[in-house]
Amino acid sequence: GRLQSLFEFILGSLYDFCKRVAGEENGRRFFPAVATIFLFVIFNAWLSLIPGFGSLEVVRDGHAVELLRGANTDLNTPLAIAFMSFLFVEYFGLKSLGIRYLNKFFNFGGFFKGFGQLFRGKLKMGLNGIFMGFINAFIGMVELVSELSRMLSFTFRLFGNMTAGVILTGVAIFLVPMVVPAVFYGLEVLFGLIQAVIFAGLTAVFGYAAVSASEH
Repeated sequence: GRLQSLFEFILGSLYDFCKRVAGEENGRRFFPAVATIFLFVIFNAWLSLIPGFGSLEVVRDGHAVELLRGANTDLNTPLAIAFMSFLFVEYFGLKSLGIRYLNKFFNFGGFFKGFGQLFRGKLKMGLNGIFMGFINAFIGMVELVSELSRMLSFTFRLFGNMTAGVILTGVAIFLVPMVVPAVFYGLEVLFGLIQAVIFAGLTAVFGYAAVSASEH
């Protein structure tokens, strides 16, 4: 039927997207995680656009709290998705390259090699090796911090954009109850799609970078 055809089109497009980003073999491996992230983010983004979705409230400790709330506008959900994306990338990096994948974070080999050359009397080579080893170790630490900071950037990008969109739409509905809100609703549909593509796409890109680290 048409509904099945629609879902097959969506999943087929996601699969082709993964293959274009990561190649045939890696695209097939990445597809389940990338597609899950995409569908989860976009479903939550569009779910909050249903009229009346956030209008149901309960009173808790004397304050009105929304009974239904867009998951992407709760900081915990984007953080959880970002954490799973991080685990996905590191898992495939370790699975593809083994323990040597960790060399890009903890690269002390040149440092110790330089000390070994120094003890063998090769003063110039040893000092040069220690200097380059120190640089490589520093770069590895920067790479580790960069890898961990992705979780924060992923989290606040999704949370900030989705929260700002909900607030903007609510203000537009309050000020001009008819035509203008429809424009913002259309923009929110587009922004939800863009955020899902960005989140899933960056996960695929970082996953491909992790499994091909030895080639760079």
